[in-house]
Amino acid sequence: MNQEMRKHLIVLALAISTALSGAAEPPADLTGAAAANFKSALGNKVMLRGRLESGKDGQCLLGATPSNVVFYVVPDIPANGPFHYPEAWSRLEHQQVRITGELKFRSFNRSTAKGFGQMPPDYYYMVLQQTTIERDNPQAWTTADSWYHPPGDWMKFREVKRLPDTEVVEVAAEHLDAAISELRDVACTEISPSRASIICGKPIMAQPDYRLYLVRALFLNRDTGSFLVTQAGPDLLVEHGSLGRSEVPMKRDALVVRLQRKPERIYIACSMAE
Repeated sequence: MNQEMRKHLIVLALAISTALSGAAEPPADLTGAAAANFKSALGNKVMLRGRLESGKDGQCLLGATPSNVVFYVVPDIPANGPFHYPEAWSRLEHQQVRITGELKFRSFNRSTAKGFGQMPPDYYYMVLQQTTIERDNPQAWTTADSWYHPPGDWMKFREVKRLPDTEVVEVAAEHLDAAISELRDVACTEISPSRASIICGKPIMAQPDYRLYLVRALFLNRDTGSFLVTQAGPDLLVEHGSLGRSEVPMKRDALVVRLQRKPERIYIACSMAE
C-alpha cells in the first residue's frame, strides 16, 4: 500500500468515526411517563405508543399518557385550502401505533375567557406533517407468563444506569429448575455466596456492603438477546430484549444479582424486535 492510499484510508476512517460519534441519540420513549418528564422533553424528538383515535383538537393516543397529561397530534392546516389526513394516518386509526416527532406545548390564557365560556385544557402536541407514524405491535409472545410484570413508569428506569454485567449472573441450566422452584412464591430472595456459586456454576464472591439475590426473569429468544437489570430507588427492573420474526411463548429464567439492599418492588419484562 503506497503512502497516498494510506492517507486516503486514514481520512476515510476519521470521517466515519466523526459521523458515528455525532449520530443522534434515539428519541426518548415517553409512553406512560409522568407530567414532569413531558415538560423536560419539550423541544426534543420523542416517541409515544398508544391506540390512535380522533380527539377534540386532533389525533390522540389512548394509553400513551397519564390522566394529567393531554396530548394531541395536530395538523398544520393550510390557509388556502382544505386539509385531508394522510392515508397512513387514516389507515392506522383504531390501531396500536408508534409516533415520533418534536414535542411541543400549547397553553391558553384563561384570564381572557368571557362569561361561562369554557377554555380548552393546555396540551402537549406534535405537528402531524412533521411526525412519523407506524404500526406498533408490542406483543411478541403467544402466551404471557404469570411472572410478567412490566412497570407502569418506564422512564424512571431509563433515567438511571443499568447494573454492570459483572453484577448480574444467569443461573446455570442444570440448576435452573431448582432456582425457578425457589422463586415460585417470591420474585426475589437473598442467597449466600456459596449457594450462588453452586447454581451459577462459577465462583461468586462476597463484597462488603453488598448482598446476593436470586430474582425472577423472563425471555422470548435467549440466543438473540440479553438481560438488562436496572435499579431505580427501591424498585428493580429485570428485562430481556431479543430479536425475532414470530411470536413465541415466554420462558422463565433466574438471575443472581448483587445489590446493596433488597428491592421493594420487582418488575419483570421481555420484548422482541425484528
